Amino acid sequence: MEETKTRLLRISLIRRLKRFLFPKNLDAAPDLNAAQNRNVARIARLRGRGVRIGEGCVIHTEHFSSEPYLVDIGDNVGIAPGTHFMTHDGFIFPARRPGALIFGRISIGSNSFVGMNSLILPGTVVGRDCIIGAGSVVGGTVPDGSVVAGNPARVVMSVKMAEQLPARHRHRLDVSGLPPAERERRIREHFGLV
Repeated sequence: MEETKTRLLRISLIRRLKRFLFPKNLDAAPDLNAAQNRNVARIARLRGRGVRIGEGCVIHTEHFSSEPYLVDIGDNVGIAPGTHFMTHDGFIFPARRPGALIFGRISIGSNSFVGMNSLILPGTVVGRDCIIGAGSVVGGTVPDGSVVAGNPARVVMSVKMAEQLPARHRHRLDVSGLPPAERERRIREHFGLV
């Protein structure tokens, strides 16, 4: 029962991230259809290059190394701009082994989110329901339900704990979906910029 509840909370977090990236209120995002069309086109291009991408993904990068066919992305995954997937490592003492490279597959589990400007190294396996913090350098295995951050990335908390943080944050504002002018007014008011 607890496992089911935790899984539902994780899925809820991914859905909230998607609502933030693609709000349904067209006044809040006048170019919503254009953004969705760019995402669909980007995913089609990546699939054409060999990246295996599940359903319901939002991907804001095309940096999938020179071996994109070594990357697997699950369902409902969000990947922020500036993220790079590296499927090979060229540092093998070139004078001793000219032309030798080390390759590794990369797997991102379903319902996970990769933050802006992250670097995913060869051989990385990110579990289901994970969050990769912005600017992280990720290598190895990330356990299901983990939040990782840093360089090198380390587990900093569980997704379950991360889901509870916004409810208590002093700068939490429920403004997604509002028209831009109202959203700006509320944010300015909150920070005393009126």
